[in-house]
Amino acid sequence: FVKHASGQDAYALRGVPQVHGAVRDQWQLARAMLERQLRAVAQGQRVNAQELTRSQDELAAGLTALAGIAERRLFRFNDPRLNNGLPPYLIPHHARPGINSGYMIAQYTAASQVASASNLLQPFAPRTGSAGSYDAGWQTAELLDRLERVLAIELLMAAQAVDVRWESFDHPTWWQRRMLWHAALGHGGRV
Repeated sequence: FVKHASGQDAYALRGVPQVHGAVRDQWQLARAMLERQLRAVAQGQRVNAQELTRSQDELAAGLTALAGIAERRLFRFNDPRLNNGLPPYLIPHHARPGINSGYMIAQYTAASQVASASNLLQPFAPRTGSAGSYDAGWQTAELLDRLERVLAIELLMAAQAVDVRWESFDHPTWWQRRMLWHAALGHGGRV
C-alpha cells in the first residue's frame, strides 16, 4: 500500500477483501440456487425461475463491481504518481522512448470491458418465466467473459510490474528469480 497525504489508500486497494469477499459470497449463493433448481428438475418438481433469476442478477452486479475495481488497480499501475516508483505505463527502463507505449492500451482495453459490462448490467428478475432466467444466465456468462479479460490484463500488468521492479536490482538472486518467473510464464526470460 502507498500512503498518501490523505492517509488512506485508494478504495481499489483497501476495499479488496470486502468486494472480493462479497462477490465470492454471491457466487456461492447463485451456485447453491442453481444446484437446488437442478435437483428440483431431476426430482420432477416445479422450478422457481424467479429465484434463479434474482440470484443471477445479484451475481451479475457483483461481477461488474469486481471488474471495475480491478480496472482501477490497472490505472494505478500506469500512473507514476500512484504506482510507487514504477515507470509510466510500466515501460521497461531499457525501452527506447517513443517506440514502446507500455501497458496503456491494455488498461484502456480493460476500461472498455468494464464499460461494456456496465452497459450489459440490467435486472431480469422483474420478468416472469424462464425467459428472464435464460436472459439472466446469458448476461452472467457475458459478464464473466469480460471479468476474465480484465483479470487476465491485471495478471499481465502485475507480472510486468514485478519484472520492471526486478530490473532495478543487480543482485544475482533477483536475476535467478526473474528467470524462474519467466520460465514459469513460458517465454524463457524475454518480455
